[in-house]
Amino acid sequence: MNQGWRIHRLWSTDWFRYREKALQSVLLSVQQALQAPPVESVEAPPTATPTEGTRGTPTRPRPAAANRRFGPGQPYRKYRPSRRRDGDGIMNPDRVWELGEQVAAVVSFEGPIHVELLLDRLKEIYSVSPAGSNIQDNVRRATAVAVKRHGLRHDDGRRLLYKGAAPMKAFRIPGDDVERTIAQVPPEEIELAVLFAVEDQFGLPRDHLPRAVAELFEIGKANAGVSETVGDVVDGMIEGGRLRLSGPNVYLA
Repeated sequence: MNQGWRIHRLWSTDWFRYREKALQSVLLSVQQALQAPPVESVEAPPTATPTEGTRGTPTRPRPAAANRRFGPGQPYRKYRPSRRRDGDGIMNPDRVWELGEQVAAVVSFEGPIHVELLLDRLKEIYSVSPAGSNIQDNVRRATAVAVKRHGLRHDDGRRLLYKGAAPMKAFRIPGDDVERTIAQVPPEEIELAVLFAVEDQFGLPRDHLPRAVAELFEIGKANAGVSETVGDVVDGMIEGGRLRLSGPNVYLA
């Protein structure tokens, strides 16, 4: 005897964005259909809806960690010295070698780090504000000392300082009272954020990636250069074979 069909509508956007809730809804529909007589209609459970994140943006369930190649962002952490430093250590040009040790310590802990964030961290460590031309000159000299003595790498074009050549394992999201502009985020982190977003959504339209990356780093729409910066990174990843372009969409290679 033909017992007819029961249809559960599943929207593709729900599946991609709120997969866990959508799957739960499907399973619940199956359970309800098995329990009710075939002649009775069964009302479908509610469809998946977004939940509010800390800044009013929908949170999206992630695939199981075991199935992921690229992990989510980790909160940024500041370097904090074991003891307080007196302000003379950053203001006195005769102590630039000592200041260079602090530069190396910050870069070793927070690197890659933008020089503007390095200056902010040193101001916190030495409890000085604002940083006049004298302090900025001392920091530049101390950075040159740290590069020479500790093998730091200074990317002058991007104004980034690196410690060692080990690849980054995760991109960093705002944390420890640190929020960065897109210009202060190293391209290596942007790449990891792009890979995470593409894997998370099983592919994304290429022109959606700047917004997706900005959301991960919690960078506002008014932040200049997001589209250009992320677009350049994505182009490099496609050329380098880390991403695959198919029509308007980008997928993991």
